[in-house]
Amino acid sequence: MMTGETEANWNNGRGMGRGMGRSMGPGGKPGVKPGTGRGTAGFSLIELMAVVLIMGILGTVVTVVVGPKIFSARTGTTKTSLQVIQRELDSYFGEKTEYPQTLSVLDLKKNKDGWDMLFFYKATPENVHPYMLSSAGKDKEHGTADDIDVWTMDSPTN
Repeated sequence: MMTGETEANWNNGRGMGRGMGRSMGPGGKPGVKPGTGRGTAGFSLIELMAVVLIMGILGTVVTVVVGPKIFSARTGTTKTSLQVIQRELDSYFGEKTEYPQTLSVLDLKKNKDGWDMLFFYKATPENVHPYMLSSAGKDKEHGTADDIDVWTMDSPTN
């Protein structure tokens, strides 16, 4: 015969009857580990690692797909800006019969390339071209292979 306390434990799932092996919390609710006072609800380490892995894979895919498009957009913006400045310089020459010493005399809305760097400009009347106008490109250093020059930007190599 069972005592009152033993029978209550048996009926709350602490015995081999109803609830076999489930931990019962206060009020007979499942989900509390015995002796810890904490619930079992939450994510396991494996589940968290899987989520982090999936987010890492997605981040890598986005970087690989979007990265080249950003470079292409910056290059296109720079080339368009160089063409606009070239037209402004030609208009200035049409009015003054000489090219300006600096770009600041032109009424330019944008004097920066796609990488937010100022364009390089120098009047060179004694040279093959009447002026040098270029962007430093992605590396932001003038005189390197990635520079975008107004005179060669539409050649097959650029």
